[in-house]
Amino acid sequence: MTSLIAELKARLPQAEWPVVVAALRNEAQTWAELQDSTFGLQALQAAGGERMHWSPGYLGLLRLNQAQHFEPLRATPLQAVSEKLRYEAAAAYEQLATRNPDTTHSNPDLAQATLIALALRERRRLLNGWEQLADDLSIAPTEYWKLPIACLFGLIPTQHELLENLLAADQPDDRHELALHALVSNPLTLDAQSAHLLEIIRNYELPQLMALLRSLAQVSAPLAQQAALQALEVLQEKQSDDHDGLSKIQRL
Repeated sequence: MTSLIAELKARLPQAEWPVVVAALRNEAQTWAELQDSTFGLQALQAAGGERMHWSPGYLGLLRLNQAQHFEPLRATPLQAVSEKLRYEAAAAYEQLATRNPDTTHSNPDLAQATLIALALRERRRLLNGWEQLADDLSIAPTEYWKLPIACLFGLIPTQHELLENLLAADQPDDRHELALHALVSNPLTLDAQSAHLLEIIRNYELPQLMALLRSLAQVSAPLAQQAALQALEVLQEKQSDDHDGLSKIQRL
């Protein structure tokens, strides 16, 4: 919707509207729902010039008419979801978990994804960690989880903790894919995105690092380039004798 981009340009500072547009376009379902003129107008009125209000999490709460909970959900320490949302989120997750395993999973819309995200958030609050997340995600294919995890990323105060879990070196590639999608689908600045990444991938072995950077390049070339440059600096400090490894990153 060309008019949506024009409205975003008019409402957001010049340095921020490209960040918002890039994040929105990286999340296909969110972008598609904003093409509906009614919801698009509602989002413009509610989110306005607040960059983080253009995150999937905020927009999902807006779909649920619960946008007033956005800031409290992001506050430290992690607070419980309101009773109404907690009930709806638990019901949404239970429905997903009890679905016939042979049933084809259609990807969730923004409202459904937000409820699923809130269910995962509540489990994190009760269990005080993400150790159970792999089991939580095992009930549906990776593609299903892209939007819920993108929503979840914007609805917690400890975003880096979630990324650390999903991007751990011993996690499979599909978990890395979810983390990267969440990172590029939320309207963080390039510097903030790369800071999150570098803190985690600085301890990767070179083959893992190269694989992650190649995956990242497919969803955000600017972030992949910046992360590669920063990773190169770290490798130059740690492995000055590994000229082959350094040259691989330089060629990326």
